[in-house]
Amino acid sequence: MSQAQPLDNPRFADHPEFLPSLTPTSILKMGAFGGHYFGSRASAKFQTHAADLPPEWFDGVLLCNQYDRINNYFGVKCGKDFDWWTQKGLMHVDDPLGWFHWYCRFSMGRRHADDARQIARWSHFRRWETNILHTVPGEINRRLAVRQSLMHWAYNPFI
Repeated sequence: MSQAQPLDNPRFADHPEFLPSLTPTSILKMGAFGGHYFGSRASAKFQTHAADLPPEWFDGVLLCNQYDRINNYFGVKCGKDFDWWTQKGLMHVDDPLGWFHWYCRFSMGRRHADDARQIARWSHFRRWETNILHTVPGEINRRLAVRQSLMHWAYNPFI
């Protein structure tokens, strides 16, 4: 686990209620989604879903075709799999990989009819997970899967 804690704090004037503490670039470079979110650079998944993202976002990022917890910043598995999110109806057709896919595009300036829903999901998740971390003193250092999940949702509780 790296000791560096990026201090990004991106802000969006048109959505002041959305206060992530990590940019998509930082999330990727820190180690997220088991290295599997976009697949390997050679995969059709990457070619299809990362084509509109800046290539430099992936400089030094380990990308693979299978989830491997060791590729996560905290070295733990966290979150639900793609099928779970799809079955819950949480994927939007324009961002078929989910919230992080939406966040990448939003942070690049795209505005979309799904913005309010995605920002509300971020806010709800962040509040819920942050409350878990702060219910028991010292718990934040033991709940690595919670911390990894928060990082996936662009929130670093140390900022």
